[in-house]
Amino acid sequence: MDLEMELEKKEISDKIKNIKENFMSSPKTLSIFKSTNKLNCAKTVSANIDIQELIKHTIFIIPNTNKIYVDYILFKTYAHDQIYDVLIQYVIHLFNVCIESHNSFEIHIDLNTFSISAAQRYKPAIQKFCNECLSNHTNMMSYLNIFRIYNTPSMIDSISAIFRPFISDQIKNKVEFVNRKDSENHKEILFR
Repeated sequence: MDLEMELEKKEISDKIKNIKENFMSSPKTLSIFKSTNKLNCAKTVSANIDIQELIKHTIFIIPNTNKIYVDYILFKTYAHDQIYDVLIQYVIHLFNVCIESHNSFEIHIDLNTFSISAAQRYKPAIQKFCNECLSNHTNMMSYLNIFRIYNTPSMIDSISAIFRPFISDQIKNKVEFVNRKDSENHKEILFR
């Protein structure tokens, strides 16, 4: 990631931190349901920061490559059902840019802190994304070389079971898991 993008991402992260702190200190945040608070906080973040700026720093093509990087840590701060269509169309656009430039693409996703409850929360988005990629009458997934997951959650088998029904074998065969211990080193190499 270049220096300008890193600075922009830090600025966005600082804004998100302030929004979350204000949200959590609000008397309205007395819900005992953690998932409800997370959803409402995500909606507050996406309402107060330009969604395109958030997405641009969450999902991007590593310059001069066919590698698309997804930062779950940032994603989870603003993602909710009302913006899934925008997210999906943006990702498909990035796929097409890579296909046009390189005739292939790779997906690199950092799932640091991803849990079974997150899998349940984002299942509709992932299912919608898979359906869109497979039903838009393109052969998009045939251009996918690698789907690499960094900071693979320890409960990956249980998490995979949630998504297995709607992920094609074509994708499953391209998934590579990088354990937590090796993830930082692999990501460092990725961004060289």
